[in-house]
Amino acid sequence: MSYCLGLDIGYSNLKLVMGESDRPPRQLILPAGAGPASKLPTQLSGGEVDGAIHITLNNEPWVAGVPGNHLENWERELHPDYPATDSYRALLHAALLKTGRDHIDRLVTGLPVSQYLDFNRRDSLMESLRGVHQVNAKRQVMVE
Repeated sequence: MSYCLGLDIGYSNLKLVMGESDRPPRQLILPAGAGPASKLPTQLSGGEVDGAIHITLNNEPWVAGVPGNHLENWERELHPDYPATDSYRALLHAALLKTGRDHIDRLVTGLPVSQYLDFNRRDSLMESLRGVHQVNAKRQVMVE
């Protein structure tokens, strides 16, 4: 059976629907905050913000799946080129990590209509989603 991941990387939430094609899917919604791990403060109790997903991006430690306001001195990116940003890629890595899989047979995502009609932007996004992603130091995920 093939493993499918439906993915919506939005400005506010990261939404995933995933699973084997012959079984009911699992759904997950996370905050869409992502940034360098150094921007995530520790809590007064000494721990981190609950739910932070630790990933690697450009060989640097990042966190994703946290509320955006929990990242210090870090601005959310809210513009049409969002899919080309490091924050978007960090959320992609977090989503791939949350699947628990090393191989994704089918990844489905969407774009606003105005961006979908821009063939260069659409093709660039498709190319960035396919292939091998080093999601953290120990795991790679292949997206067909």
